Amino acid sequence: MATSKNFFEDYIPKFSPSEMFEEFSDLIFLASGNFTNIFLTTDKHTNGKMVLKCARKEATKKDEFQREFYYNKMLNPHPNITMCFGDVFEICGYYVFAQELAAAGDLSELLTRGALEERQVWYIAEQLSFALEYMDDKGLVHCNVCLENILVFHAETCRVKLNDFGRTTQKGSVVKSLCLQDSWAPPEVRRVSPPYEETYHAHPSLDAWHLTILLIVCLTGSYPWCAADITDTVYSSWLAWTWRKAFTLPSIFKHFTPRFLCLLKRLLEPNPKKRISVKKIHKYVGDSWLKKGSDLPSTDMTLSAKLIR
Repeated sequence: MATSKNFFEDYIPKFSPSEMFEEFSDLIFLASGNFTNIFLTTDKHTNGKMVLKCARKEATKKDEFQREFYYNKMLNPHPNITMCFGDVFEICGYYVFAQELAAAGDLSELLTRGALEERQVWYIAEQLSFALEYMDDKGLVHCNVCLENILVFHAETCRVKLNDFGRTTQKGSVVKSLCLQDSWAPPEVRRVSPPYEETYHAHPSLDAWHLTILLIVCLTGSYPWCAADITDTVYSSWLAWTWRKAFTLPSIFKHFTPRFLCLLKRLLEPNPKKRISVKKIHKYVGDSWLKKGSDLPSTDMTLSAKLIR
């Protein structure tokens, strides 16, 4: 997929506050991130609830925000990708676009109560792998699949959608740094550390790794390791087991069935060129992933614990 350099530098309409309130009403602050604020609002034309994603201009490049919207808009047809509406506009020091509302929040909020049921994780795996396959077909890599970027539209049945395309890039693009939490980063990202390796090429295998970490967190309520690095004792123990140099699994992996471990071994392959595609996950949905009677980590090892950096 090719795009011209100037495409993302197109003119963004500028609204005055009065013009904005002609389009939207009842603005309610929902959340904030490092560079963005999220507001709940009502579209006066449709009377529908939606959210406004507002990125601060001093911390956001216009072309990057426009690029995020463009990728999101292009992926709109997929049922497991968050829909965006209208176009990008600017107001009062912000770049803004509208998205559909996820009434149940994001996946990190759902995990605050601990691990999810196996049935729910199957649904999540199926929907997200479906969405990532679609992106792969479009020649795109999401690059930031994590709990906060999975919106939940029905908590009980775990109907979810992939969100936030701020780091999305074309497959094969050179990436300098992703600033990912250590718990999420695969080995090829961990190695991007000057003066050794400063860049790597974005590939769908990155999304496959992230999705796998996410599934483990959903099943257990805990990250498998602090960092995918041989200096991390849990990760090095996992590698030793996968390479058949040890017979003992790290404790968190002892909760999983042999069949699921076989899938994890292929999805968490350290070499991104040998890592399998998310498409393979579909064959395992509906199988037992957790051993019967498995004693999952207690609440002191859940997402609120110090494993998160």
